Amino acid sequence: MSNQICKKKLSAVHAIYEWLLCLYIIIIPIINTLNSISILGYGIHIWIILLLLLTTLIINIIDTAGSKSRIGYPLVVLAIFSLEIILQRVRGEVFEIGLLLSVFLYIAFLKIPQQVSVKKIYLSFYISVIIAAICSIFLGLSFGEVSRTATKVDGSISIIAALIIFFGEESFNKTSTYEFFKKVAMGACFVVIAFGMSRSRLLILITLIFIKLLLMVKKIIATGRIKVIGLISFPIFVIILVVISQFEVTKNLFDAFLSRFENGLQSLGRTDEIEVGIQFFVDNPIFGVGWGELLFVDYQNYLSNYYNHCMYIAILARGGIIMAITFLISLCSIVKKAVKQKNLFCLIALLIFFALAYGNAGIFNYTICGMFIPLILNLRMKKTSITTKLDKFEVLNENCKKDFSIN
Repeated sequence: MSNQICKKKLSAVHAIYEWLLCLYIIIIPIINTLNSISILGYGIHIWIILLLLLTTLIINIIDTAGSKSRIGYPLVVLAIFSLEIILQRVRGEVFEIGLLLSVFLYIAFLKIPQQVSVKKIYLSFYISVIIAAICSIFLGLSFGEVSRTATKVDGSISIIAALIIFFGEESFNKTSTYEFFKKVAMGACFVVIAFGMSRSRLLILITLIFIKLLLMVKKIIATGRIKVIGLISFPIFVIILVVISQFEVTKNLFDAFLSRFENGLQSLGRTDEIEVGIQFFVDNPIFGVGWGELLFVDYQNYLSNYYNHCMYIAILARGGIIMAITFLISLCSIVKKAVKQKNLFCLIALLIFFALAYGNAGIFNYTICGMFIPLILNLRMKKTSITTKLDKFEVLNENCKKDFSIN
């Protein structure tokens, strides 16, 4: 009786956890747009993250059998990070809550249960990028001219959504509603990229499209078949682009985007911040300078916050060589798992993560950190799929033996 009650409680917590994950995915890319909404002085996203961390802890306490996982060595990262927090507290230093939550989220997502619906997660990313596109249009045109929306809408959501659309494993029933959101989300990705005017994200999106086309051509050559929808979709896409390019807004948007390529991919502010981060590490190589607010004099001679734009340097600067080695081991564990499974989605996701981590603010930008949700689920899904097939084979083999013995 007590076992049934425990299962019911676990099922209820799983349901809450799943909806919190979906809400997190949908709301995180536009939190700067919703910064006026707060509860007890904290943004709504902070409370969602805290509830996610709490439910993750509860699930791992109740479901001890299902929580065992070596992917990313979450407990090792948690132990080292907790040690650094304690040492910083002993020194009487304050913390920056956003940094703490981002690292704790990374640890929590490594422990994501395989019971989570992959379909719901994919749909959440589609809805998220569609909402982000609507916000981008509204904000980008609200001042009577085209303006950049990168500070209000996190354009990384477009890359993650495109990754799922092109390479996500869909071993579930795809309804017409799912397919509708998937198609609309693809268009939304281009809108978010356009108004965000991020050069690196545009190049990543183009690379994803190129890889997808190569895989489609490879499949056509291997099978000798081509889908009609695939044959007509390209010219339709070109026609739509030509029509859209005729609008005055599109022309202004294109000109504004093009002007950002005048200096290539160089960014003076970020380059300056990287140099400061390296100096922080040199001054404090073992445990770093800590997880609080840091100030430095930027290239314009202003006193600015250190925003951790490069993850690699930021981890060295804040956590020192101890934390850097821990994260390296964790990420290498995930890469090893993806390579072993030959999981294309996870391998591409990791490459994108490593690329975005070079230039985005935050140790783990909240949106980019969300990429680990489908990534870890795909790793677990592959494992579950293989296990299920082996189980079915063993059952079939046993039945065959029985039939043979009867005859």
